[in-house]
Amino acid sequence: MKRWLSFGLAVFLLLGSVPFAAATPSDVEPAGEYGIHYVKYGDLNTDESITAADALAVLQATVGKVQLQDPYPTVGDVNGDGTVGAADALLILQFVVGKLTGFSVGEYYRIVTQLPPTTVQEYITRYDTSHSLNGAYEKDVTADTSCSVDVSSLTAGTIYRVASAVVNDTDRARLIYSLQGLINRDFGMDEHHSVLVYVTKDTSDVGWLTEITADGTIMQMADPEKEQLGLTAVRINTWEAFLQHFEQVIASCGLILWDGNVPATANAAATICGLDGYLPVLAQSPLHTKLASLGIPVKQTLLGRFENGKRGQPLADSTLISTGSAKNDTYLWMLENYFPRCTTTHIAYVQDGAVAIKGYEAYPDHPTALLGGSNHLANHDYYIARRCFFFDLAVNPNEAACDDPAQKNGQADIGLDNDTMCKILQARYDRAKGAFGQFLGFVPWWSKYTTHGGQGSIAPTWVEWLLAETVSCYNLAKDADVANTANHSVYYKYVPRHKTYKNNAPKTKTVFDPDVSYYTLYLGDYDSSAWVKDYVYSMWMQRGGDKNRGQLPLMWGYNPNLSHRIPMVFDYVYENKTDLDFFVCGNSGAGYVMPSALVADYQMPLIGKARPTGNGDATDAWADYCKAFYKRFDLDITGFIINSSVLTVEPQVARCYNRFSPVGSLTNMTQTMLGVYEGTPYVYCQNGVDVNTSPSVLYSHLTDRMRGYNFAAYRTVLATPTNIKQIVSSFDAYAAEKGVTTQYVDPYTFFDLIRQSEQGTVIC
Repeated sequence: MKRWLSFGLAVFLLLGSVPFAAATPSDVEPAGEYGIHYVKYGDLNTDESITAADALAVLQATVGKVQLQDPYPTVGDVNGDGTVGAADALLILQFVVGKLTGFSVGEYYRIVTQLPPTTVQEYITRYDTSHSLNGAYEKDVTADTSCSVDVSSLTAGTIYRVASAVVNDTDRARLIYSLQGLINRDFGMDEHHSVLVYVTKDTSDVGWLTEITADGTIMQMADPEKEQLGLTAVRINTWEAFLQHFEQVIASCGLILWDGNVPATANAAATICGLDGYLPVLAQSPLHTKLASLGIPVKQTLLGRFENGKRGQPLADSTLISTGSAKNDTYLWMLENYFPRCTTTHIAYVQDGAVAIKGYEAYPDHPTALLGGSNHLANHDYYIARRCFFFDLAVNPNEAACDDPAQKNGQADIGLDNDTMCKILQARYDRAKGAFGQFLGFVPWWSKYTTHGGQGSIAPTWVEWLLAETVSCYNLAKDADVANTANHSVYYKYVPRHKTYKNNAPKTKTVFDPDVSYYTLYLGDYDSSAWVKDYVYSMWMQRGGDKNRGQLPLMWGYNPNLSHRIPMVFDYVYENKTDLDFFVCGNSGAGYVMPSALVADYQMPLIGKARPTGNGDATDAWADYCKAFYKRFDLDITGFIINSSVLTVEPQVARCYNRFSPVGSLTNMTQTMLGVYEGTPYVYCQNGVDVNTSPSVLYSHLTDRMRGYNFAAYRTVLATPTNIKQIVSSFDAYAAEKGVTTQYVDPYTFFDLIRQSEQGTVIC
């Protein structure tokens, strides 16, 4: 680096400057109009010329002599690799001496400095969305994007805030969240779509609304006193008020009726909603009656469509042969007729309509419709916005699905659900050409498919792992969407303020002492957008956050692929971190996978099925998928690799993780307590530690299971900073009584000390 700096200084002294006249691209607005101006890439000192002085500025930033403020890091990134470094300085110098005539990223960088003094719609379409890396403002080339909702009857530039009381009925909630997804996905795509629907479901929704509508955001709120242009809020507190505002939009969409006798048709209707814009309503329900009285047209019905299918006979109006199961027939019909139009980037595993049907036979203990966190209706807005294929199938092939009468009474094959699921997942894999996508959802263990409530033969955790193994075999990373969480069709439209982020590193180096036992605590379980959104709010934001954050090192394991769905959370935590907040990847990497299931021909130990032969080995594809997220968020540690019942860190898995997680990883693999692969440590992390765990349990793990090593790691779930402080205090005191010196350290120090100690068994 010193040689680079010397070289830059020498060239600066020899060459002087080669000025150029600042210009404005001819095919866009003139400079200054709408508060937009342009800076040439490479002009870091904004003197309207590219000179060796700009290269020197890049070099000074590289060695920390100066701190570049936005947008100038972007202006200096002339090779487009997301960083500003010596390579950029060299390119600028080559441009100065005429070796280059331009840069690969283009000529100009567009900067929005103020709101336009025109309409809200124009502002939204002119807003710089280049930091939005989740496709929120691009056409999804993998899906049919022809459907767009007519919102001309609504007031432009408005956020319609819907109170929680309006969605306290399952049928209405399904309609509202579906309409929300349709409207919000078009926001900002052209000058006609400047309307958002926001449901104030809980207190975190209130807090995050403040963040995403702050000054300078694409959703900025209007402030007449400041003459500040932006969106205006309209509050909707009753169902009647909602209909008053949205009746014309609902009428233009029309309805698709789903069949209460075949709950899977609710998911079919949701899929069709995302593609054709028809709003799903339970046939013959009070809501259906109400909307019919208003003249809302029915554009498609699934009523009776699958009820009478007979095994081995053609389905009505279809080339498909019935499986004997109306549930599976529904999904196979959807796979043939609608899946080719759905996105390949996301797929939705979400409970079907049974939870909205009173007395449905698969739920004998629930005589009335379930509400709250059990129905996942609030999640529909995001799934519909993304044009997902919806399904709900049992993953265990060795038993009849608890919610399918046909399998239970012998009219359909046991294990049919798993067969249908694999056909759906393989179809997505094939259309995506093996590219990794996001699997949105979680096993509904509280209502079906597990030993909970006697609805299956396998415990909830094992079914969770079985599902993760299965989707990993088809190159899908889970967003473990277990909670009923609202407004993600708004959140994903938030444009981040940064393309890259800076993590923390220890301020001082700790020297290994063989007489000290070192330990660290992992803060999880943040592989779900819902949990990250809710618990960052409660631990970081609400009433100033937890007072003990910043008092001791904290290892936050946020899965970075969640940034595509809740980008505002990542802006917030990186901008508000203390020196003692350290970020690592959460469960299994950029998203939740079972890494061994990415290896060719992997056999699932629980059910004996294998990764499809044609899907090959995906470890390189997984490494490439993770590297992009790790680079963006300055990550190099994986906080917890979950690998089902695989007990050892296999070389092919370690080789994969070394590519993007070179500092180290914690794992759940009990037969590799402390392994090292080509210099990178892999450490078993004891699970299930919380503030109520006896310090004797932590001590036993340290002195027995980790015997011979000076290191131990522990996994917490939803622990607060105050909880961590209590755990550390009680454990240190207990160990001291036993005559053992312990030291709690941050994750970077933890892995550095392992390297210093040269402890661990070689993984080979």
